[in-house]
Amino acid sequence: MHRLKALTFAACLSALAFGTAARAEETPSFKLTLENDVFSPKELTVPANTPFILKVLNGETSAAEIESNELKIEKVVPSYVEGVIRVRPQKPGRYVIFNEYRQDVARATIVVK
Repeated sequence: MHRLKALTFAACLSALAFGTAARAEETPSFKLTLENDVFSPKELTVPANTPFILKVLNGETSAAEIESNELKIEKVVPSYVEGVIRVRPQKPGRYVIFNEYRQDVARATIVVK
């Protein structure tokens, strides 16, 4: 009986791991770097009507609050850390993303096509 429970548990774990890996491969991922109050690249193109993952590497000596009112995202990323932000599907357009702590200079554009 214990062996059957162990096998069932192992099968569930492997199904869960396979399902998670499959979903991760399906979701496109894009990277931005913030360094010296400048995002690189300044403009990033992503597919329309598709959820995506935005990875932001904060190369600043202090934390950054990555935000976009239009994309409805907000995340504090500590210095020298890569933050992962899941973004919902968006309609085609241009969306501004910025570091709220330095929004006068640290800005980039997400272009959804």
